[in-house]
Amino acid sequence: MPEAGGNQIVDDSGITIQSEPGVDSVRFLRQIGSPTLAMPDIPPPNPGDAFFGPTFTFTPGPVVVIPAPPGVVVAPSNYTTKGGSVGVNTLVRNAGAPRTYQMQFTPAALGGLPVGARITELRFRLSTNAAPGLTFPPDNTTWSDYEVTLAQAANPIANMNSIFAANMLSPVLVKDGALSINANSFATGTIPHPFNSFVVFDTPYVYQGGDLVMLFSHNGSDSLTNAFLDAASSTSPGYGTAYRAFSANSFNATSGIQASLTVVQIVFAPSISQTIFLNGTDVVIAGTGGLPGGTYQILVSTNIALPISQWTPVATNLFDGSGTFHYTNAINADLPAQLFRIALP
Repeated sequence: MPEAGGNQIVDDSGITIQSEPGVDSVRFLRQIGSPTLAMPDIPPPNPGDAFFGPTFTFTPGPVVVIPAPPGVVVAPSNYTTKGGSVGVNTLVRNAGAPRTYQMQFTPAALGGLPVGARITELRFRLSTNAAPGLTFPPDNTTWSDYEVTLAQAANPIANMNSIFAANMLSPVLVKDGALSINANSFATGTIPHPFNSFVVFDTPYVYQGGDLVMLFSHNGSDSLTNAFLDAASSTSPGYGTAYRAFSANSFNATSGIQASLTVVQIVFAPSISQTIFLNGTDVVIAGTGGLPGGTYQILVSTNIALPISQWTPVATNLFDGSGTFHYTNAINADLPAQLFRIALP
């Protein structure tokens, strides 16, 4: 034993250092009369000497996957930092004023929205021409039935049809039911005005690439007031080539007439990234990019050529609050090689 007050060092030239896999001595650490390690950067006094601490035990913790933050793009993208030329109140019309409204954007107008992005929310802002200090709505406001559908485009923008359904391929109803916003949700500020959340989707929409179509329909709110949202007129540069809109003055209308286009901020999560690795005798699959609280499945097959409908579900779980997931599968040496994939509803 070292003398009282001396350095806690044992001299043994024949010592063998053992450590668990993944644990190594990478810095010099020693304790000199203090409750914590001190002088970590001072090496041993003699060549060939080494310092190593006492035996300890540990339990490997869970793999931490840092989630990618949500992304946002503004469409049309040239209105990201500038205000629109007009205002449109179609999306927030008041009691007795139902509306149906459709917008289409080319990839260039979507500001780099990545293919595979999972769109989860749409935001809007007050018109550039709104009076300073204006807020909207004056009271909590509800639309008892608000429907939003996203789809691939069936036609190029120049050939958009006045019939709404004719412009959409593989439509997905992403919002259906009551929609409420709090009093004073929208406010003015520096130009352009700040975006405010308006529609949070019930079902995320996976962007497939190409032109994106948005269809809105509502039965009018319970308020007596409305407001004008930031928009680009039909004479704005890019209208008719990069973006276009149609509108009708009824709920669930089948067709409309050409209208100004409302500037929208699209909130999305990147496509799900995943990794697979060994942890002792287990295979761990981890990833990020999911919708917090959303459902995912782990599918398994021994034949990668099988269609996904023939893969076998082995687990159904929920993404955590950060949109991450972990799945651990014990290795069974008696089974043939297995392939795993992640599936969303």
